[in-house]
Amino acid sequence: MLIEFLIGSLIIGMIRGGKIGRLRYISFNRISILILSLLIYMSYFHFAFRGYNIIMNYTIRLYIFSYVMLIIGLVLNYRFRESWLMFIGVIMNLISFFANGRKLLVSIEGLKYTGLNDAVNLIANQNMSLFAPISEATKYSFLSRLIALPQPYPYPQIFSLGDFVISLGLFLLIQRIMFDERIERNSLINFK
Repeated sequence: MLIEFLIGSLIIGMIRGGKIGRLRYISFNRISILILSLLIYMSYFHFAFRGYNIIMNYTIRLYIFSYVMLIIGLVLNYRFRESWLMFIGVIMNLISFFANGRKLLVSIEGLKYTGLNDAVNLIANQNMSLFAPISEATKYSFLSRLIALPQPYPYPQIFSLGDFVISLGLFLLIQRIMFDERIERNSLINFK
């Protein structure tokens, strides 16, 4: 989901006449932590749902690490309004996580619909300690991973409302940078 929003934002920004070169004027130290945290976050779910053992052995640690990095990246980039939108998405995901006994709740029907049958078997056999199926006991089930993108979408996946809000914030952040002329002007008097 994040990759699609990132690439889509760059393409739409170029079509609308934005300058992709403005991205290089953003302070690398701050934005790099945000980008790194987003990469860890999205790669974690990609590999976990496809049954990679190295990810499954460290699920809880990697999940917590990805969120710590994501929160640090958002705090360092607080000056962008879009960071606050991403932060709301993070809070939505964390509410679901802690309200349901530190588990990520996933729609089994959604996984089957997207063709991720290996993930269905792993969750059903409790081989993925961090994940659990949505049930009647689930709190805030609307914040769980239940939005499915099946084939013919090139990269079938399942995500949460919080993931969508994080992705939307990233999309809007890239658009803002590509169209903000002040970023380019401010870089001319920056003596880094």
